[in-house]
Amino acid sequence: TYNSAARSTITRHLGDIGTGACVGVLVNAINDLDVREAARFALDRIPGPEATKALVEAAKRLVGDRFCAGLANSLGQRSGEGVAEALGELSKHPNREVRVAAAEAASHHANPEMDAIITGVLANDAEPLSAQE
Repeated sequence: TYNSAARSTITRHLGDIGTGACVGVLVNAINDLDVREAARFALDRIPGPEATKALVEAAKRLVGDRFCAGLANSLGQRSGEGVAEALGELSKHPNREVRVAAAEAASHHANPEMDAIITGVLANDAEPLSAQE
């Protein structure tokens, strides 16, 4: 078995060469805390509905504040089934950084559903983020 650095490097490279056929492997990698960010990065770079669905499903788990913020950023670049709902859930996350990332991601979509996400976060998080957050 490979160490986490090697697994992470291999996983990231799947984003460069992978297709929808690689998504199953990357979904499994998301469950590995040592390589899940590399798996998110790879899924972010693979076009198609399979990768979008995997990112949406990962967002439903809401595990890890920074990981969830990264998922919001990835979903901001995607369209398709479940994206608006996933960003909506992330916009209610207990961590403010995740909520703001979800609102920013929603701003990349010309979709009325996203307007509610943005205004909801703005209404509840009116104070600006500090440099430390």
